[in-house]
Amino acid sequence: MKDIALILAAAGEGSRFSGTAAPGEGSRPKQCLDLLGMPIYLWSVVAFGINPQINRLVVVTRGDLLAQFDATIQNFAFQNGLTDIYDRVRLVEGGATRQESVYLGLKSLESEPPDYVLVHDAARPYICQDLINRVIASAIEYGAALPAAPVTDTIKEVEDGFIKNTLDRSRLYRAQTPQAAAYAMLLRGHQEARSRKLEVTDDAAIIELLNEPVRLVEAGVSNIKITVAEDLLNSRVLAEETLGQINALIASKK
Repeated sequence: MKDIALILAAAGEGSRFSGTAAPGEGSRPKQCLDLLGMPIYLWSVVAFGINPQINRLVVVTRGDLLAQFDATIQNFAFQNGLTDIYDRVRLVEGGATRQESVYLGLKSLESEPPDYVLVHDAARPYICQDLINRVIASAIEYGAALPAAPVTDTIKEVEDGFIKNTLDRSRLYRAQTPQAAAYAMLLRGHQEARSRKLEVTDDAAIIELLNEPVRLVEAGVSNIKITVAEDLLNSRVLAEETLGQINALIASKK
């Protein structure tokens, strides 16, 4: 069985969310906001923690949130008979950017490197087990994998406020997480990006720097990213469905 680790990127400031939040909500990072009784980041901790293929969970967050995250994860795990999840969690202080935070998460695993690593955004709480498993399987087979959903809107290229071009949407996909790769490859890619002082927005782009292939894993539209306040309001049904799945999996482990 492969040794697989998760890096949960939960160190963001959520500036776009803060600009659209209701009074009082914007003062907290979006990953810490309550979603049906749990902070948003905890949904991902539980979803990956109950997956039998994930051996370690590295949660990367801001330094001032480390103690809060630790207490919350521990309390949830002990209250729900999931102490094995807490035992596999490692909290790591993040950096100024998502890319830097993921790199610090990778470095925290360097002394005992896993075979493969998944990187997931904490702002995507509706991740399902089927997608996790398909991403893992593709990464093992091809070296790296990325879940993505086909673009359904017509996409325009704009220049100086005017339409310049209409892109062929049949070739366009919206990238999601978790993105997965062989650990050594992803670490090498991040080191290459650092040496070239390149900033990228996801880990598939890191692998692209190495001219290595990234396998597409077809994903649906439910694995949304909470970006603005309306996303929380508009995804209530998704939240209830996902929580039901999580509770069923927790019950099956008891």
